[in-house]
Amino acid sequence: MRRVTLEPEREEAPQRQRFIGLVRKHPGNSDKEIAAMATETTRLQFFAALGPFLAWLYCIAFLAARTDGPIFEDGRYWLPSLMVCYAFSILPMLFTAWVDGRLSDRWWRSLACGLAGFGIAFVLYYGLMHEGPSAAENAKIFQRDWFYVGLVWGLPAVVCSWVMGLTNGKESVDVLR
Repeated sequence: MRRVTLEPEREEAPQRQRFIGLVRKHPGNSDKEIAAMATETTRLQFFAALGPFLAWLYCIAFLAARTDGPIFEDGRYWLPSLMVCYAFSILPMLFTAWVDGRLSDRWWRSLACGLAGFGIAFVLYYGLMHEGPSAAENAKIFQRDWFYVGLVWGLPAVVCSWVMGLTNGKESVDVLR
């Protein structure tokens, strides 16, 4: 007798094995709690990988729009600029991932993540620009560029939250709720 397997079953097998491994690792938790643990790990990894890269792209785009000449005189500064942007962006992106996880059942979670990212950027930029002996000069720069700096972390947070909602079918919610 020949055994017939269906394609959806074959695709679900690795997910089922991962879920069984989580059940064995956390024996006292319910299925819903274990599924939430797996989603949180994926969410943190996704925000940590994509968020800082998008922040770097937005930063480069805003610099290109605000300057007349080339952004970097020498091409060797592109990779260090990515590393510095990643170093500064990883913690705010992880915070927005936490916000996204807490609001995963709300339709407005992407907007909340964007506001959280924008708020973090605004507060940090304000604090850095209003310290030291050149605070008066830096205040003028702050007044000119505060919105763009806020968007550097706000937009990646919105994109990451939106994509996370698309990839995880359990979190997609009805807009009319």
